[in-house]
Amino acid sequence: MATITFSYNWNNKLNCNFFTTIRKPNKLYIKGCQYLITYSKTQAPGAVKNPATPLFIAQLLHVQDMSLADIPESWCMLDFGYSKAEFIEIISKMYKLEGSAREKTVFSVLFFKRSLPLKEQPVIKTY
Repeated sequence: MATITFSYNWNNKLNCNFFTTIRKPNKLYIKGCQYLITYSKTQAPGAVKNPATPLFIAQLLHVQDMSLADIPESWCMLDFGYSKAEFIEIISKMYKLEGSAREKTVFSVLFFKRSLPLKEQPVIKTY
């Protein structure tokens, strides 16, 4: 089973039964497959990285590849908790995108469902 690791719990998405993540495309993202979702808190540059903590298993329901410019603002708000302009700014810093690459670079929008509903799993405290 492939693993998807989060370093930040944007918009508290990891506490939801359904959630999204927006990442660079990867051949490992296959609709219908299950993934181990893990969390490894963001560290200061150069710090020793802590091992990721397993959180839960989730099924990938949908994958949609699109440029940053084409991602709907509502998806940016739900995924990151920020407006589209703020989202693009944050993603550009994370992936070191400059100039026209900022809006032309293709990303995968991944839609997940937890294998067990939230009421059967503890709330994940990632702060």
